[in-house]
Amino acid sequence: MTGTIANFASFSGADMRSVKMFSMHQAANASFDGADWSGSAITDNRFVNASFRGTNFQGVSMEDVRMSNSHFEGNNFIGLIVVDSRLQYCSLRGAQLSGASLRDLKAQHADFTGAQMRGTFLQMARMEGVKASDADFSGADLHWAVLDGADLSNSRFRKSIITEASFKHTKCNGADFYKARGVVLADFTNISGTPVNLELKAFMPP
Repeated sequence: MTGTIANFASFSGADMRSVKMFSMHQAANASFDGADWSGSAITDNRFVNASFRGTNFQGVSMEDVRMSNSHFEGNNFIGLIVVDSRLQYCSLRGAQLSGASLRDLKAQHADFTGAQMRGTFLQMARMEGVKASDADFSGADLHWAVLDGADLSNSRFRKSIITEASFKHTKCNGADFYKARGVVLADFTNISGTPVNLELKAFMPP
């Protein structure tokens, strides 16, 4: 699929396995609810305000994809590979992202409430202002990630890598940093709430 115009189109329930999709620049407000995109390659596409509820993204690779203000509640993203893509203001509540590679992700103000992100690669991710209460980042690589102003209440960062990550002005009440690596080089300036398994000296900026 190359250069397709699909504004307000419906692909709900479609079988799109192993599709190669390039330069779909006009797919605003389209619906892909319940579609199967597993194994597909998506490059240079725009899906603003689109709906992907219940869509299967297992093993999908994305590069330079814009999905701002779209909905992905409860989706399967296991094995997802993302490079330089944008998910600002998207809803990923309860999404399964464990083990995904989200290199240079830009997801400011997205909703990751209850999302599973165990072992996810999030180096240099821009996640300012996200909602991520009850999310599980255990074992994730957050080196250089920016989560300033995020709600991380009761989230889990157990054994995650947070070297030089920024948590400034985050809500961290109940957030669990058990055996997180790189804590002394992370920035916890002006956090609110009481995190778990995080030494007080780590609250000072590096």
